[in-house]
Amino acid sequence: GGGIVGAALLFLRIGGRRGMQFLSRGYIQLFQGTPLLMQLFLAFFGLGLFGIDVPAWLAACVALILWTAAFLAEIWRGCVESIA
Repeated sequence: GGGIVGAALLFLRIGGRRGMQFLSRGYIQLFQGTPLLMQLFLAFFGLGLFGIDVPAWLAACVALILWTAAFLAEIWRGCVESIA
């Protein structure tokens, strides 16, 4: 899951329009700049505050996929830029 989202972010980051590059860079900075535990808490307890009942495993999986995607996109961007 994280690899697929990370690859999509990578393509938006290196080849997308200016607006898409800005959004993908913001996404990456947001998820790399906040602790994983806080993201896990927000995915579970934050959605519960709005009345959205999310199972614990689903919240953990989604948060981990989004967190992993941000790191993989940035790692792969460095790889692509070193080759190109």
